[in-house]
Amino acid sequence: MLDRLYLDSFYRDLTAVLHENAAPTAEEIGKLAARLRGALMPLVAIVLEHHDQPGKAALGTITRARALQEQALPGDLLPARAHLHQLAMVTQDLLTFLRREDTP
Repeated sequence: MLDRLYLDSFYRDLTAVLHENAAPTAEEIGKLAARLRGALMPLVAIVLEHHDQPGKAALGTITRARALQEQALPGDLLPARAHLHQLAMVTQDLLTFLRREDTP
């Protein structure tokens, strides 16, 4: 599904955004947003591939991921951080769906 190195980089990015003391700079926001945005559609595809009939929660997360994928990163620091946080949360939610599937 996803190799370990790839997952490790997801989790590093998620920690950089979601840690309680996270305060990424404008430059870091751009890099993190690009990586998380690049991960969204492949994760959506994997979730859909492994769930014949995704439930409401999965479909809601997929809808959020698609909407965030299309939104431009705001130019101001605080709205950009908020957008980045939303990208990280939806990425984390998609990874959670995949983890649930991997557990017996």
